[in-house]
Amino acid sequence: TLNSTSLEMESLLQTLIADWRLKISEKKIELRLEVESGLPTVCGDRFRLEQVLNNLIENAIKYTDAGGSVCISAAQAGECIEVRVRDTGSGIPAADLPHIFERFYRADKARSRALGGTGLRLSIVKHIVQLHGGSVSPESAVGEGSTIVIRVPAGAKQVTLDSGDAAQFDRNSEEAVDTGKNECDPDFPKRSFPIK
Repeated sequence: TLNSTSLEMESLLQTLIADWRLKISEKKIELRLEVESGLPTVCGDRFRLEQVLNNLIENAIKYTDAGGSVCISAAQAGECIEVRVRDTGSGIPAADLPHIFERFYRADKARSRALGGTGLRLSIVKHIVQLHGGSVSPESAVGEGSTIVIRVPAGAKQVTLDSGDAAQFDRNSEEAVDTGKNECDPDFPKRSFPIK
C-alpha cells in the first residue's frame, strides 16, 4: 500500500537536487531547480515520489553530455502540481515517444547498452504516478533534448487504494498495479499493469 503523508514538493525537490549535485560534480552538468512560490502540498508516499523523481533525474543525467544541463521545475497546473524534468540531451525520435513508458523499452538501444540500466525506470515512474492519481507524459525532439512531465493532485486529499487493489512494491518496484484513480488524467482507463 501507499504510505501517504502531506508533502511539500519544494522541500522534497531541494533535498534530492542537493544529493544529485554531489553525485554529478565531476560530470560537468548544470543541475537547476525552479519552483513556483506558494505551491500547495501534495498527499503522497514520500519514498515512492522520491523514487519517481530520482528515476527521472538519473535518466536525464545519463543522456546529457558534459556541458549540458538538467532543469527540474515545479508549478501549479489547475488542481495538480506539475513537475518537469528537462534535459539538453540528444532527444527522443517521435516514433519512440509513445513507447518509452513500456517495460524494457529503450529508444537509443546502442547508448543504453553502453550506459547500462534495465529499461524499467520510466515504466516504474508511470505506475507510481498513476497510483497517486496523476499522469506522466513526454515532450521531446531529436537534437533538442527531452522533458518528462508528471502531474499529481494538489492538496491534502488522502491517496487510497481499494482493498482489492494490488500495490505491493519492494524497494526496487518489481511490481506495481495501476488503480485507475487518475485525477490529473481523468480519461485514463482503469486497468492493471504488472511490472514483473
